[in-house]
Amino acid sequence: MGINVGMLIFGLFDSALAFFLVYCLWTSWLKGKRIGQILGIIFGTLVFTTYLTLFIWFNSPGVRVRSDIRTIIYAAPIVLTILLSILTLLSQTSKKEEGENDEKASEETATGKPAK
Repeated sequence: MGINVGMLIFGLFDSALAFFLVYCLWTSWLKGKRIGQILGIIFGTLVFTTYLTLFIWFNSPGVRVRSDIRTIIYAAPIVLTILLSILTLLSQTSKKEEGENDEKASEETATGKPAK
C-alpha cells in the first residue's frame, strides 16, 4: 500500500506553498530584478522537489517519524505563508494617508510654499 491520495494532494499543495514562499522571498529580496526571478524559480523548484520527496517519504509504509516532527514539517509552509501575507498587509500604507500626502504635495506645488 502506497501513499494515501488525500495526503498526496495535501503534499502537492503544501509543496506549492513552499515554492511560492521561496520564489516571493527571492524576488522581493532582489527587488524584482530578472536575476531575482530566476533564482526564485531555481531555489523554489529545489524546495518544491525536496519538500514533496520528504512528504512522500514520511507517508511511505515502514517509515517511522515522530508525530510532532511530522506536524512541524506539514505546517511550516502554511504558517510561513500566512505570516508573510500578514507582514505584507501590515507594511502597506493606507489609502487615506496616500490621499492626504497627495493633497499636501499639490498644495505645495500650486502655491510654492510648503503646506501646513
